[in-house]
Amino acid sequence: MEIRAKKWFQRIGCGSLLCLFLANGAVLASSAEKLDSIGVNKGNTQILAGSFFQPSLVTNWTESDFAAEYEAMKKVSMDHIIWQWTVDTKEKKACYPTVLSGYTQIFREDKVKISLEQARRKGIKVWLGLAANDDWFRYYANDEKWLANEVGLNKKIVQELWQRYGGSYDDAVAGFYIWLEVENVHFQNSAKQERIAMAYKEIAEEVHRITGKPVMIAPYFAPGSGLDADGYAAMWGKVLKTAPIDVIALQDGFGGEYGSAATIATWLPPLKKKITEARPQTELWSDLETFTPDFLSAPISRVISQINAEKSFVSKFTSFSFNHYDSPNNGHLLRYLQYKRYVESLKAPGGNQADLKGVVLVEEDS
Repeated sequence: MEIRAKKWFQRIGCGSLLCLFLANGAVLASSAEKLDSIGVNKGNTQILAGSFFQPSLVTNWTESDFAAEYEAMKKVSMDHIIWQWTVDTKEKKACYPTVLSGYTQIFREDKVKISLEQARRKGIKVWLGLAANDDWFRYYANDEKWLANEVGLNKKIVQELWQRYGGSYDDAVAGFYIWLEVENVHFQNSAKQERIAMAYKEIAEEVHRITGKPVMIAPYFAPGSGLDADGYAAMWGKVLKTAPIDVIALQDGFGGEYGSAATIATWLPPLKKKITEARPQTELWSDLETFTPDFLSAPISRVISQINAEKSFVSKFTSFSFNHYDSPNNGHLLRYLQYKRYVESLKAPGGNQADLKGVVLVEEDS
């Protein structure tokens, strides 16, 4: 329970259908068509390439705010942003004008559309998060009826999002993010692993069929509980033989007190090996946590140390969360400038992430 609560409040922040015929230019992706490429910074493991954000962050954002945020991200070589979720299926609230029966819109404006329009203008790609539901941390894969209902809702949300935005913003949508987070504690037996694999399979196949876009998940692990590193890796090997997940962005745990260079060295190698064996086209990313256990911004020096500890095992870094904890538009100008100097040092002749002589790492107050 302590693990569940910690992950929920630090990363989720969840506040508080109808089957649609695709129209307005949105088209089904042929099964023969190749999925969109995942990202322009693929293979760059010296920098954070993007960030998750929670809908609460953009409550008061205008078009100008999204534009300013994307501009700040571009200046530090980021290429994507991830809506952690766009629909809360427990509270029946959506971040866009939904026609799901009984659901209401959280914002007055269509923030999803604004985020996509400004992303296209700035050259940023947007991953659209699907459904969040706090009851996940009560049921997990134990209640088959509840899980099947959530899978059905996720598929309807994919349909609705693509019907609304696919025709106009296909070039701005990077892919879709499945919010259901899996770890090594509540999925120790084969029955639960098979249920979540089938749930992922149904949603991922719907995304691929309708949109041709890749699918991302962001699992985590808790050392000292449940499956060990090898057992956890084996679980993902089994899941990927069933579910066509394109990106596994592993939460590195530094914000939740259990992340360290030692845990990374223990947990990532077997995971990378099993992913490659089970589904070679699936990419292993790091979902690098830039916060502390006290919900404050982590020092940039710690973020850089995380990059160095993880770079050998992953093909790309995203983060949780540059937008919340490191953005100059969210009160962290000094931290941003420090990180920007680090990124710029990599572009210099002979630049290397281990050579930080030109980077001042005096930390600001969080």
